[in-house]
Amino acid sequence: MVGLLFADPTDSKGRNMITCQYCGFSHDAIQPTCAACGAPLKEGQSKVTEKNRAEVIEKIRRHCRQSIILYNVGLFMDGNSIPEKKMQAIKKSFLVFPNGREIFFYCDTTPLNNGKQGFMICDDGVYWQNGWLKPNDRNYLPWDKFKEREIALQKYDLLLGAGDLISLAGVGRKVLFPIIEGIFERIQFFLKETN
Repeated sequence: MVGLLFADPTDSKGRNMITCQYCGFSHDAIQPTCAACGAPLKEGQSKVTEKNRAEVIEKIRRHCRQSIILYNVGLFMDGNSIPEKKMQAIKKSFLVFPNGREIFFYCDTTPLNNGKQGFMICDDGVYWQNGWLKPNDRNYLPWDKFKEREIALQKYDLLLGAGDLISLAGVGRKVLFPIIEGIFERIQFFLKETN
């Protein structure tokens, strides 16, 4: 994977800062590799404008809403449909919770449907919490990183690349696994359209 460097505003000393688009680390000079993540770097121009970003986020929102309606599965809901008691359980158990973000899509992946495991598709990225059998170093991917990941189903897991995964074992119906994978693939398609 090649990280792209995009010019950022100047820092407090008036220097032009450059940000690695793979990990977000800011550099004050162009380097062959990112000091934070090691990705090879090259200069580039961002084709993503705020207008493009807003359009993509709206496509993701609509896609999630349509998926909830189309599949009519009690496990799929938006942030407004999550009962308050369940939302409190989600907030307690998710290592990273999308405070202040809009939840487009939520899926509980626990066998008891208690909110302690699952994933959320939000306006800024995807959040997830797995059980103790499948711990993760990360529990959140912003959209700019997610769009570059390889997504694949493997047994009871949705692999998100770089060692990240969402455990789907508790969903209970294996027929839902490819549906969930398809939801994520479509989101990735929307994100890649902007480049």
